Amino acid sequence: MPCSPTHYQRRREETQAASIKLLELLDLPPDERYRQILKLSPEEQRAISNRAKGGKADELLGGMNGQEKETLRALNNPEQVVVDELTQAKLLRAIYSQRQLDEVMTDFWFNHFNVFINKARIASC
Repeated sequence: MPCSPTHYQRRREETQAASIKLLELLDLPPDERYRQILKLSPEEQRAISNRAKGGKADELLGGMNGQEKETLRALNNPEQVVVDELTQAKLLRAIYSQRQLDEVMTDFWFNHFNVFINKARIASC
């Protein structure tokens, strides 16, 4: 069923509003920008995140500390935060291990018998 013209108009207005809000946020200092983003509704946060791609995303997170950046990333993609933490832990464990060959072999067999964590989800019937 095709979308009505009012649907397209509403989406265009939402996109324009998100673009304007993004520019307003970019004008704020990092600590105030962080507080303002947290005050937004989840829909507004998602819309701004969709508008802030590439350099704009870096600019939006610019000047924030690691915890603030991770919090904002988690708002839109919490699964990716978990994946990133698991990857970091695995890498640190392998680097600092007294038995690095064991770590390499464990990683090989673990990957051999398991599904890749970043693989797209399979829809259930």
